[in-house]
Amino acid sequence: MEITLIKCDNPLLKTYIQSILSIPLNVVATKYGNGIKNPLIKINLPEEWYLLRKYKLIAGIYLFINGIDSYLGSSQNLFNSLRALRALRARCFIEHKNKAFTNTSKHKKFYSNVVKNSWNAFTLYILDSIPNHIEIFVKLNPYYVLNFNEYKLLSLLNLYEITIAEQIYMDLIQPTLNNNLFANWSTYNKGATGYIRSEITNSKLSLSFLNRSFNKSTLELHKQNRTGKKL
Repeated sequence: MEITLIKCDNPLLKTYIQSILSIPLNVVATKYGNGIKNPLIKINLPEEWYLLRKYKLIAGIYLFINGIDSYLGSSQNLFNSLRALRALRARCFIEHKNKAFTNTSKHKKFYSNVVKNSWNAFTLYILDSIPNHIEIFVKLNPYYVLNFNEYKLLSLLNLYEITIAEQIYMDLIQPTLNNNLFANWSTYNKGATGYIRSEITNSKLSLSFLNRSFNKSTLELHKQNRTGKKL
């Protein structure tokens, strides 16, 4: 698998990012997977949620287990949110701990299991941490000041690596409570079919729906699909 870096004018940053992207996937795979036998931490729920505090601003792979059932996920901030990095005002564990009961239409298989059995039935494992390439690059180049676009490039590199790590664990564990067994980073969205749509596709779809009129049958289908949803 070969990935070419584009739109990076700084040779120092380009060399660093390309050095990461040029590592063969089979070599990257050797970095991850050991957390199955030797997880970083085991958290008994619900009493020990607070133990996640030691993982503030740390990216990683996590696994919820209830008997033979499991849910695997990744996060750029294991403490503040168990999914994507949010504003620091977000409360600890809000993504799963609370939303399992307030947003049951999301992660349906996982959240329905939580609602049915409560968090008392689950154990949470932090399987692996993911390196932060922004921090690494800054340490290697302490006198270089990143601009906004360069910061975004390194953030994408973080997403690239965490997605690979999550997919490796998906393949090894085959969790039963995930809606599918394909890792996808949060910059992409899924349509109703379950396929991942790029931002370009999303933009085209948005434009195609401008000033569009719908027939009665289509409106009725939309009405049925939205009935009962909380806004």
